[in-house]
Amino acid sequence: MSVCGENTTHLGEMPLFVRTVVEDMRDARRGGLGQNEDLLAILSSSDSRFCWVLLFRCAADSVVSKHLPRPDSQVLDNQLRGVAEEDFRWFQSWSGEMVVGRGGRALLVKVSEEELWFLRIPLTLFVQGALGAFSQYDYVSWIVTERTFSEALGNRSALSRVLASAPNLLDSAVVIINTYEHHQETPDAPLLRKGIAAIEKILSRLQDQKFPDGFHSLRWLKNPSEEATKNALTDERTKIVLGAFEAGNGKWQLGQDLNLDTRAPAQYFPLSNLHGMLGHILLMRSFHCYSIFDPYLSATVGGQPADKHTLARELLQTGIQFVEGAMTEQSYLEFLASVINFLYRGSLRFLLDNADARNSEGIDGVREICNEILSLQGYEILF
Repeated sequence: MSVCGENTTHLGEMPLFVRTVVEDMRDARRGGLGQNEDLLAILSSSDSRFCWVLLFRCAADSVVSKHLPRPDSQVLDNQLRGVAEEDFRWFQSWSGEMVVGRGGRALLVKVSEEELWFLRIPLTLFVQGALGAFSQYDYVSWIVTERTFSEALGNRSALSRVLASAPNLLDSAVVIINTYEHHQETPDAPLLRKGIAAIEKILSRLQDQKFPDGFHSLRWLKNPSEEATKNALTDERTKIVLGAFEAGNGKWQLGQDLNLDTRAPAQYFPLSNLHGMLGHILLMRSFHCYSIFDPYLSATVGGQPADKHTLARELLQTGIQFVEGAMTEQSYLEFLASVINFLYRGSLRFLLDNADARNSEGIDGVREICNEILSLQGYEILF
C-alpha cells in the first residue's frame, strides 16, 4: 500500500495517531477484510481549526491524506440545507474535490469523537442520488466509537455470514413489533394496521422450518414487556434485532396493546441498564425519530450527531456492533418496509415462497399490502 499526502506532510511526519489509523487500514487489507469497501477517516488535529481526512481506496491500495479546515457549526447550518445536490457541491468544495469512490462498492467512515459534526454531511443521500463518484456505492456505514477498521470489518464479515444462511438467520434474528395509541390517529393508520397484520402473517410462516440439522424458527415479539425485551436482547443467540420504538422524548417507550379499553401510563425501557452487555448483537436496526441527531435538542444543549445526548450513543454503549438509526423523523411505514425487505430480499425468501405455495390462503392480499408499503417508501416492489 502506498500513501500520498495532499496539503499535508509525508506519512512518517504525521502525528502518531494518524499513522496508527493508516496502519489499521493496512492491517484490514492484509487480513483479507474490506476487499470491496473504501475507508474514510475524519480525525482531530492538534490545531483545532483543522482536521485530518484519510481516504483508502481498495482498488488503488493507497491512502490519500488531507489536512482540511474544520467548519464551525454556523457554516454547517448555513451550507447543509438537506438538498442533496447543494450539500454535495459544498462537500466537494470543502474537501478540495477529494475523489471518494472508484474503489469499492461500499464506504466505511470512521469519525473521531471531536469530529462528530461530519455525520451531518449526508453521504447516504449522495449515494442515493448517485452524485459524482458516490454513484458506485451501495451504502455508507459509520464508526463513531474506538473500534478500529479491522474490528468493524471483521464484524461485518460475521454479519454477512449470518445473513447468508437461512438456518443461522432464523436462529439469530429477533423482530420486535410495538404499537402505539397515537398511530391510530395518523392519516396512514388503516394501511399501518393492515401492514402490521401482514407482517405478523409472514413471520408466522417462518416458524418450525425443517432443515437437515433440525427445526429452526424466527423469534418475534409484539408489544413485549420490559422483561421480555431485555431477555430477547441479552440472549446470546441474538445477533440481529429489527424493532420500532417510540422515542420522541429520547427514551425507548414500550408498546401499547391497542385492544385494551383503557390505556396504561407510558412505560419505558432503560437502555442504561444494558451498558456493555450486548456485544453479541451484530446489528440493531431500530426505528425511532432523530436517534442519531436531533436538531431541536442540539439547538438547546449544543449536541452533535451520535453524541452523549442521542439514542444512537446510548445503544452503542451497550456494546452493539452496528446501530442503524435516523437523523430525520421516521414513519412506522418505514419500519414495516424495512422488515418486508429483510424477510423477502435475502436468504429467507425461498422459505417464504415454499410456505406460500403450500398454503396460499390470503397470501395475495398480504403481497398486495407489502407492495403498497414498499412503493410508498420508494422501494422496488416485490411481487
